[in-house]
Amino acid sequence: MIIKMICVFGIAFLIAFTVVIVKTIIFKSKQLQNIKQSEFVNLDRATVIEHLSKILQYNTVSNQDSSLVQNNEFLDLQAYIKTAFPLMHTILKRDVFSDYTLFYTWEGKNKVLEPILFSGHLDVVPAIEEAETQWKHPPFSGHIDNEYIWGRGTLDNKGPVISIIESIEQLLKEGFKPDRTICFVFTHDEEIGGPNGASEIAKMFELNNLKFNYILDEGGTITNGIFPGISKSVAMIGIAEKGAVNIELTVNQIGGTSAIPPQNTTIGILSEAISKLEKNQCSTMINGATKQMFDYIGREMKFLNKSLFANQWIFSGMLKRRMSKSQTTIALLRTTTATTMFNGGIKVNVLPSEAKAVISFRIIQGHSVKAILRHIEKTISDSRVKVKITGYSVEPSPISSVDSQEFKAIQKSINEVFSDIIVTPYLWTGATNSKHFVKFTNNIYRFSPLYIDKKNSQSIHGVNEKISIDNLLKCIEFYRTLIINSTK
Repeated sequence: MIIKMICVFGIAFLIAFTVVIVKTIIFKSKQLQNIKQSEFVNLDRATVIEHLSKILQYNTVSNQDSSLVQNNEFLDLQAYIKTAFPLMHTILKRDVFSDYTLFYTWEGKNKVLEPILFSGHLDVVPAIEEAETQWKHPPFSGHIDNEYIWGRGTLDNKGPVISIIESIEQLLKEGFKPDRTICFVFTHDEEIGGPNGASEIAKMFELNNLKFNYILDEGGTITNGIFPGISKSVAMIGIAEKGAVNIELTVNQIGGTSAIPPQNTTIGILSEAISKLEKNQCSTMINGATKQMFDYIGREMKFLNKSLFANQWIFSGMLKRRMSKSQTTIALLRTTTATTMFNGGIKVNVLPSEAKAVISFRIIQGHSVKAILRHIEKTISDSRVKVKITGYSVEPSPISSVDSQEFKAIQKSINEVFSDIIVTPYLWTGATNSKHFVKFTNNIYRFSPLYIDKKNSQSIHGVNEKISIDNLLKCIEFYRTLIINSTK
């Protein structure tokens, strides 16, 4: 009996081993082959640098409290863009929404073809006063040195926006006329969810029954070192976007003196609730855009690592454990939980009658806002903690196709501009304007042609945000190439 069991086990192992080897052997690359590098356009380097430097000097910080927004800064920025790019403002149609969001239309020769839309934003997050001393150069100086341009918005998102505008101006100088119409939207409030920018543009789309061939928004970037076993740079095209919901937790009790405290104060009760949520995170899963990313990236690895990705039917647990070791990669596998605000207490010797916290959940495909609420209630399991949604919430986006001609056009343009690079689909873990545009196309892609490593990724919404001059020029060339490839 034992010998029979050993034989059965041995045969099963041999069959499984053979399947693993065969699946690994046939797990071939999905990268485009024989792509010719584009010829770099001879741009006026000094002018391009000066344009971005100037745009960075406008303090276009958006804020939920509109009274704190420097509206004149947005108006002055609009005026500068109009002056600096005369051809664009002669040939393209310009509309303004909610006073500060810009919308341009470049009419194509073939009105039958669906238009495409490029989306970005001109607002930025604040440079916190306490952190300004950590900046090597003031955040709104647009400082230029031999290698970089410094300032809030160089990466998120004024650098990419100005690159799009520069590419338009350059193509107009070349006499280029697109076959299909191209639209461009540059909003003023993306950093606070787009309540008056992208949302108003979406209303206009609906009113005019507009449908787009594809939409390109900010998103994935070009990075290195994230994927073990991959030495090349990797360009990550977001084919889906996480959902988001902010949950407010509140605890109320009768206040009083700290000399006669209850067993549990409002702060203690709330802290315990938060601790439970942080200790009991949502489960990890390999699905949707992340599964497709594995399908692209795994094919570029050496045999041993490739076998893990080619055989997820047996190695998914191992992949999850590997991915869970990094904050960056685990965010691709699960709905994340982050406590971002906590308020309670007004005086050292007074028991607070109320304690509040806000927890930000970024929701992976396969989960929903309702599912997160159920998870919170079940995990906390304390009737003293009141749970409600605060601000806007949005469900995870649909997943756009990697087999479409539109995805291939973006992939081809990346390969033409950036040499020796791997392109992969990707789950964008942040939020973009595109959440407002889901119903207007089947194809939304999220990509910014920026070189981002671990160090400068922390500068986005942080300190010392900057872009290299070489990267800025590459950004312009990418958008120019993509416009040509998308509108032939």
